[in-house]
Amino acid sequence: MKPRLPKHCTAAIVICGALAGFTAYSWYGFAEALAGKNAELAALAAERDELLEIMVAQDGLIQSQTAALQSAKLDNAGSRAELRAQAQKLAQMRAELAAKHPAASFRPPEKVGRETANNLRRINRLWQK
Repeated sequence: MKPRLPKHCTAAIVICGALAGFTAYSWYGFAEALAGKNAELAALAAERDELLEIMVAQDGLIQSQTAALQSAKLDNAGSRAELRAQAQKLAQMRAELAAKHPAASFRPPEKVGRETANNLRRINRLWQK
C-alpha cells in the first residue's frame, strides 16, 4: 500500500493550487490591462508630440508673418512719400488735361440743374478713371 497524504493536506494543496491559479490569472489580466493602457498612453504621447510639432510650426509661421507685417509697415512709411508724389503728379496731369479740354464737366454741380448735375457727376467719374 502506498503512503498517501491525509485528506486535510490534500484539501490544503488543492486550495493553495486554486489560489495560486486565481492569483496567476489575476496577475495575467492585470498585466494585459496594463499593457493595453501603456499602448494607449504611447499613442496619446505620439499624438501630443505631433500636435506640439504642429503648434511649433504654426508659431513659427505666425512669427514670420508678424515680422513680414512689421517690415511691410516700415516699407509702407517709405512708400507713402512715393504715393504722395504720384498723387501730386496725377493731380497735375488732371489739371493739364482739364486745361487742354475745357468743358462743362468741371463746373460745380450746385450751379446747374439736377439732371445736368447728375450728368456732370457721371462725366467727372469717367474723367477720374
